[in-house]
Amino acid sequence: MLSIIIPIYNVMPYLKKCIDSVLSQTYADIEVVLVDDGSTDGCGLVCDEYAKIDSRIKVIHKENGGLVSAWKLGLKESSGDYIGFIDSDDFCDNDYFEKLMCAVKVSEADLAICGFIMDYDEKSKNIQERASGYIKAGEYSDDALNYIKSNYFSLAHTFFWARWIRVTRRSLILDNINYAVEKIRVGEDVGIALSTLFDAKKIAVIDNFGYHYVQRNNSLMHSFSDAEIENFDSLCDNIDLICREKGYTNNYHREFSTQLAILLNRLLKSNLKTSMKLEKLRQIRYCKNAVIALQKQDNFNNLSKKRKVILILFKRRLYRTILMLSKLR
Repeated sequence: MLSIIIPIYNVMPYLKKCIDSVLSQTYADIEVVLVDDGSTDGCGLVCDEYAKIDSRIKVIHKENGGLVSAWKLGLKESSGDYIGFIDSDDFCDNDYFEKLMCAVKVSEADLAICGFIMDYDEKSKNIQERASGYIKAGEYSDDALNYIKSNYFSLAHTFFWARWIRVTRRSLILDNINYAVEKIRVGEDVGIALSTLFDAKKIAVIDNFGYHYVQRNNSLMHSFSDAEIENFDSLCDNIDLICREKGYTNNYHREFSTQLAILLNRLLKSNLKTSMKLEKLRQIRYCKNAVIALQKQDNFNNLSKKRKVILILFKRRLYRTILMLSKLR
């Protein structure tokens, strides 16, 4: 059986489309675990209504605790030998999970990974993204899989971290559940995605694009707080722990640089005043994991030219220059 876990929090405009897409799957042997993470917009009632009309649905209501706490509880209450995820504001094609389950069954793999579609409101903008920038579709085990693990951070675009572009053997997730850190709210999938890949004996990669990662039309301007800086440090600490305990430490600090570039981009696009942005830039510069990320400039090699320039300026403490460049974009 495949258990499909859907964490839910205040996504009323998207929820029915998401659940309907899962219930219409051509892969028949599924259970659908809806985890209402303390929604206040009526999502919980919608979940209960669906449970009344489809016996494959199990509904869990809990106090709000964040995405990781929701899907961890869903995992605990699930029954399937394999686990799949879908975010409650996304949706999938009706053969999405059938193709993934076919891949794991045919190859007897521990997990199967596929691509996805960046789904914008304007269909002409929709973009297909492969599971990996350089790993071809196929089965990987033994030396071939060990090469992927050993060079995970050395090559660009190894695997997208998202838990929703894969199905994973349940036992493999349970063995690594301690790496799922609830206080990480951005990049939270790394705890499971990275640890289970490192422990897998065989994986299957397929060129399927049946998952629709919905891009909301939200403003690019947003708030920025110390919580995001703390999240960056926690995320890097988790990557450090996983890589050291699993024994795959080759170039893993490159990911720190990637996450630092993402953090800086969020700050520069935020609605903070210039004086506050300068203050936050100085604060981030002395975070322990930012210092590590900036130690070697070749850690920037996998980044885009724009991100690389920003990090070089940041390393040299040219904060006002960074702000001037951000206004030109």
